[in-house]
Amino acid sequence: MNKYPDLILNAFIWKQFQNEKPAIYNLYNNRVPFFPVSDANAGAQMWKNQTYIVYDSFIRARSGYYKPVYAKKSGQTTYSIRGSVSSVYEWRDFMTDILDRDDVTASEVNAFGGTTYGANNGIYFECVNAYQVLAIDLATRPDSVNQQYITQLIIRYEYHPTAVYKENT
Repeated sequence: MNKYPDLILNAFIWKQFQNEKPAIYNLYNNRVPFFPVSDANAGAQMWKNQTYIVYDSFIRARSGYYKPVYAKKSGQTTYSIRGSVSSVYEWRDFMTDILDRDDVTASEVNAFGGTTYGANNGIYFECVNAYQVLAIDLATRPDSVNQQYITQLIIRYEYHPTAVYKENT
């Protein structure tokens, strides 16, 4: 069972790169360029000429109609996409296109999660949205010889543990 929504989303995103952008996917030789929390986890030297993502996630407070429903969760994952200007734009646009489709994305992620982690993988997504936080022109890192650019993409999602709530949806 996988009880971490961000890990399911990471695997789903990388699978979409494999399916839709094989030229990018094949550059990574079976390495997945997603790293939790900081560049220190990425081994930045290994990635200095390739695009990679540093992510972090947190649970959001529930609001609205489902606020009193303990099983309904709301979370966000922040993806900091790091690389050249062109690759940052390409990755950001591709990830936004595949993730910012509400219940359609949720359905696709659930199907992927069920196939990858088993029918009761622990998480059932209800909606998934994406939006950008940081404009790329504000994110230049001038302290690097190989200038690296960063943009941040926020993925917001509603979900619930499958064992608790799925049968009622």
